[in-house]
Amino acid sequence: MENRVIDGDAVSFPTPVHPACETCAYRHADNPVTCEAFPNGIPMIIVLGMFDHRYSYDLNGVSDGGLVYKPRDGAE
Repeated sequence: MENRVIDGDAVSFPTPVHPACETCAYRHADNPVTCEAFPNGIPMIIVLGMFDHRYSYDLNGVSDGGLVYKPRDGAE
């Protein structure tokens, strides 16, 4: 299993994303812990489902730049 860095913390787990991230149009296919909104790593509060990313995230110096969850084509 590979270590990834998310917001400065190394994490190791096989699918480190919330189920909503799996269907998001902005998610990077080549690196599932990053997306257009968070190119340096999806914040753990979102990964763990503790923040609803249908709303803009701007906390602790990390911002989604206004890109919120958007289902990719064919996803509900």
